[in-house]
Amino acid sequence: MTPFAWMCLVFVVLLLMRMPVAFAIVIASFVGYAAIPDPFGAKTSYGLLTDMTGGVHKIALVAIPFFILAGRLMGSGGIARRLIALSNALVGWIRGGTGYVNVLTSMFFGGVSGSAVADVSSVGSILIPLMKEEGYDLEFSTAVTVSSSTIGLIIPPSNVMILFAVVAGGTQAVSGAYKHVDLGIGTMFLAGMLPGIMTGLILMLAVGILSGLRGYPKGSWRGIAHVLACAGRAIFALVVVAIILGGILFGFLTAADSAAVAVVVALVVGVLIYRELPIRQVPGIVREAVVTTGGVFFLIAASNAMKFVFLDQGIDQVLLDVSQSLTTNRVVFLLILNVVLLIFGTFMDMTPAVLIFTPLFLPVAVEYGVHPIHFGIILLVNLCIGLCTPPVGNCLFVGCGLSKVPLIKMIRPMLPFYAAMLLALLAVTYFEPVTMWLPDAWGGWFPQVTAAP
Repeated sequence: MTPFAWMCLVFVVLLLMRMPVAFAIVIASFVGYAAIPDPFGAKTSYGLLTDMTGGVHKIALVAIPFFILAGRLMGSGGIARRLIALSNALVGWIRGGTGYVNVLTSMFFGGVSGSAVADVSSVGSILIPLMKEEGYDLEFSTAVTVSSSTIGLIIPPSNVMILFAVVAGGTQAVSGAYKHVDLGIGTMFLAGMLPGIMTGLILMLAVGILSGLRGYPKGSWRGIAHVLACAGRAIFALVVVAIILGGILFGFLTAADSAAVAVVVALVVGVLIYRELPIRQVPGIVREAVVTTGGVFFLIAASNAMKFVFLDQGIDQVLLDVSQSLTTNRVVFLLILNVVLLIFGTFMDMTPAVLIFTPLFLPVAVEYGVHPIHFGIILLVNLCIGLCTPPVGNCLFVGCGLSKVPLIKMIRPMLPFYAAMLLALLAVTYFEPVTMWLPDAWGGWFPQVTAAP
């Protein structure tokens, strides 16, 4: 067996034994590394550990713990409730209005927290009971909450976008069509805006169709003054988004700087302005963020070890050969890529999936003429669907926990929303301007892709 085969075998066995993914990746990578022939003694006993530490020794990753902390502070500081009120003022008067509110709030809150699970927890805990009181089916309410929560991973800021930008940076195409790819975090944020908004609108379309068929209630229009009043009460949440995006895109702040500022603003707003975040709860929130960050960074280090074995064994070239033996058509390749990512996305959480699949599939995608940024958004939209599907869909599990609906009863209500998300995926995949128009229009923030000599 080849070192890659040994690594995959050990990885699958450990997962079947229910070992945590990060530990499974590390152990499998050590097995694969040990199986690599070393006739000239080039390997060192600490080589793989060096690769692991090198994977997290990147300044761009500093933004991740700050974004995690900012999201948790905002979720506990009354921001979610004010965003719900603003969304209700804007779309709550339409039939099925609270369903529209659910999606729109997720779009707003995703732009603040960048976390799908935080969205389900914060928004779902308020809107699922409210929708039930207003006469919506509990399964429908849960399905809307779960599916819309993933928008926060596409609309910036997004931790997984930062991860992708870091992992993809420096990627080389198999045949040398591109020598080096430098993906800026600001560029990835720009690329995610239109796909995120489009996904939200398609989910709203699903809500509208189902609400009309089932006769769900609608609210009443309370006038533009009410909208402005709600916007004024939610202004600090919107300011956080402006700080994060404006600072990065206009060059005033790095991603890490903007994330740190977001933490300070979230703390001040929750404790001093809204006064819904008791200061005594802050240490506990910080502790939760530290634990989450530790898990994310360990996954990054572990995945970098696995990446070493991939590259040493030339797995990217193998994948390219297999792909080209199946088709040389870009359209067909993208269809195959989506099918593969959808299947694996149902079995893997988003962070390890981004870390593992990016070095595997990005070089092959570039060979087919897929821009690295376009590939990144395709990857994220695929994995967002996986967050809503069993057996490891975290958002689905959290939503079921909030509504107390058994998982088995959620499959059928989720089907229309799976269809909506797949429609958004097809649009992102085959209509590249959805992803690339804003980075192109921004000009100087477009990633530098240097042709090989």
